[in-house]
This record gives sequence, C-alpha cells and structure tokens, in this order.
Amino acid sequence: MKRLIQKFNEFMRTRYGMDKLNLALLISALMLAVLGNLFKIPHLSLPILLLYVLFCFRFFSTSIYKRNSENNKFLQIFASVKSFFKNQKRNAADKDHVYRSCPHCNATVRLPKKKGKHSVRCPKCSSIFDVNIH
Repeated sequence: MKRLIQKFNEFMRTRYGMDKLNLALLISALMLAVLGNLFKIPHLSLPILLLYVLFCFRFFSTSIYKRNSENNKFLQIFASVKSFFKNQKRNAADKDHVYRSCPHCNATVRLPKKKGKHSVRCPKCSSIFDVNIH
C-alpha cells in the first residue's frame, strides 16, 4: 500500500492538481447531476460529462503556468461578480443613500438621497463630477 501511495505521489508531483476553478467545475457538475435527478431532466448528462472531463484535464495537466493563468482569470471574474452582488445587497439595505462610481478612478461614492443634479468630489482621487439623482 505504501508503494502505491508513493507511486501516486510521484505521478502527481508534476501535475497541476486542485484550485478554485477546479472546485467550481466539480461543484457545478455535482449540482447539475443532483438537479437533473431531482427534476428528471434527461439532457443534462452531456454538460455534466463535459464538466467532469474538463475537471480531470485541468487536474492532471502538466501545463502548470497555463492552468494557473486560467485560475487567476476565473478568480478575477468571480471577485467582480461577488462584489456586484455584495453592492446590490448593500444598496437594497440602505434607503437613505445612493451609490455612484467615480468616472475617473471607479471608486464608489455614497451620496445622500436628494433629488436633483449635484457636483461631487471623489474622496479617492479628488476629481469633481456631476451626478443626477432621480
């Protein structure tokens, strides 16, 4: 048994292994499988199989630089989506303020909810821009 574990460790030494994108692929495949069985959707087997194949390809890949690059792109996209939903939750909870982005530095500026056209100074880059609040 020890020898088998040692051989597997040698094999995996030059392989990419697990990362956040692989975890997302695996969870997506498992969720699709559960939903397909729960709601009796017959045409989900091909997408599930493709997700598993992509997972295995990335997991056992020897192109570590390429797989790391793919994971970094995924993490950037995931962070922006997560930030979007976090901002939507915050905006829905705060009824006294509106949130706008600075056109120069993209910083989020919180403004009181007063209708009309206002000039705003960005606290991050100190640029002045106009905001129309409805």
